[in-house]
Amino acid sequence: MDEAPPGGRGLYCRFETADGPVVKGQLAALLHPPLVKTAAKTALVVGVILALINHGAALLSGRITAALLFQMLLTFAVPYGVATYSAVSMARLPSPVDRPEVGDR
Repeated sequence: MDEAPPGGRGLYCRFETADGPVVKGQLAALLHPPLVKTAAKTALVVGVILALINHGAALLSGRITAALLFQMLLTFAVPYGVATYSAVSMARLPSPVDRPEVGDR
């Protein structure tokens, strides 16, 4: 299936699995286990690097505050969000509005 289900509302995403392609609604796609796993790995690697760059001095000096911990949490949340957004954007199926007309190809 290379397009959204007929009569479907909202956005759909297509993922390849070992059992074949799976089509999920965009909200369900956010919880697709392989997507979550990959985004979490990306967030861990990029988050550690960014945390060291942005907060390394405070961590080494032991000046850890609640505000610093919140900032570090955001440091990991941003790459997770970017990786998730990118994966869902790439898996998104064209909706009827997005499909070109026959003469537009």
